[in-house]
Amino acid sequence: MNGKAPERKYKSHTFKVATKWRGGKTWEINTGEADMIRGGSPSVFGGEPGRWTPEELMLASIDACHQASFISLCARKDFEFVSYESENEGQLEHDGEMFRFTKMTIRPRIGVKSEDDIERAKELIHKAHKGCFMSNSVNSDVTIEEEVIVVETDESG
Repeated sequence: MNGKAPERKYKSHTFKVATKWRGGKTWEINTGEADMIRGGSPSVFGGEPGRWTPEELMLASIDACHQASFISLCARKDFEFVSYESENEGQLEHDGEMFRFTKMTIRPRIGVKSEDDIERAKELIHKAHKGCFMSNSVNSDVTIEEEVIVVETDESG
């Protein structure tokens, strides 16, 4: 052995999207596999209402990553939940030089089967929050305000 530590191989994945200008302040996003997204500038910046904006897509990406992280973690930990829905609210501020998101607040509402599951769900959503690579990739303050409730389920099928 040469005394060097073995080189660690970490996983790496490449993702790709393509955007195409469609006139004015509008564009389309394509991946080649998913449905096309019609987007544009927000109406507060002169864009057309009714299109996805970069700001909304960023919030949606972080929110969806939290959900996917939670679902994956629950599967690995053999924890069953009944429902999950959430919203992500972001504060876009101008600092005198540029706009940037200064904070984002994710508000998941998780349904569980019993009172006994509430604390476990809270623990798992906070673990998922720490492991969410999307929120770990931005320099905004990303916080989580979870609500976990007991949801009655119809076990009869």
